[in-house]
Amino acid sequence: MEFPLYPEYIEQTKSDIADVKNAEFDCKAGMIQAGAFLSNFIEDEDNKVSWAHLDIAGPAYRKESTGIGVRMISNFIESVKN
Repeated sequence: MEFPLYPEYIEQTKSDIADVKNAEFDCKAGMIQAGAFLSNFIEDEDNKVSWAHLDIAGPAYRKESTGIGVRMISNFIESVKN
């Protein structure tokens, strides 16, 4: 599923002090804001680079973590390689 990456989210990552900031956002959509932050590190002037932000913070807070995200990414990479 593709989530929006609105310019105002990217604008909130700008800082007068640092290259980019990753704090104090006015956005309640933390996953989308995290994607906006990461977008600062994608060099793609022509919008031709495909990239993804996998938000795994929710499962990471569980006491009985399963590692399902690791398996999912590993299986995906294996399927793409072949």
